[in-house]
Amino acid sequence: MNEKLINENKSNFFAEANDLNHLKITKELDLGMMWFNLLMLLGGLYFVYRGLVEAEPLVYIGLIWCVVCLVFIIKLEIKRRRKGVIDYSIDRLENKITFPSNIYKRQTTIYNFESIKIDFNLKRVYQKREDGQHYLIYLFTNEITDDTFVKDWSFITWYMDKNRPLPPGDAFDEYRLQDFERRKAEGFPRPLYPSNIPTPEATSEQQEDREKIGGW
Repeated sequence: MNEKLINENKSNFFAEANDLNHLKITKELDLGMMWFNLLMLLGGLYFVYRGLVEAEPLVYIGLIWCVVCLVFIIKLEIKRRRKGVIDYSIDRLENKITFPSNIYKRQTTIYNFESIKIDFNLKRVYQKREDGQHYLIYLFTNEITDDTFVKDWSFITWYMDKNRPLPPGDAFDEYRLQDFERRKAEGFPRPLYPSNIPTPEATSEQQEDREKIGGW
């Protein structure tokens, strides 16, 4: 099982987040494409209706349209069920991550982040339980590239290390000082997870405070 290390590559994970701050990030399923396909299906049914009322050729056009829309709807639903609903959250302070309960069901389950292990080759997420075994809890489809998978989990691991500064990015700039003051009040405890790159504070003065108080 590959261990996760923070890298310096940026992530697009929070680009589509529904809510993001220094405490928690939530991301929900986007049903836009499903609604679009349903709308197109209704359009096909309309053609069928018009064909029955006015001109027979429109019936065949409508039927073909409906079949195409149904194929896309079924394909989308299969993909959603295979991945599980993209409805999850990562809680920085509580060190909790919410995922679908398994790769087929839509119910979500809350896991301790320390128990999560990632297989970067197969793009799978496992939970290490008390018996020491790793259990599959999430399977990503092949449409997700290896590079995106690594970047996203690198970002998640960095963000979930509440003892480090927030990851780079304008999205967190307004929270950096507040998060710094929280860690300072706690005495700058050492990082929870290893990193292969430096994670300095936002300013040199803050970095000096961390080194003086926390020793790292």
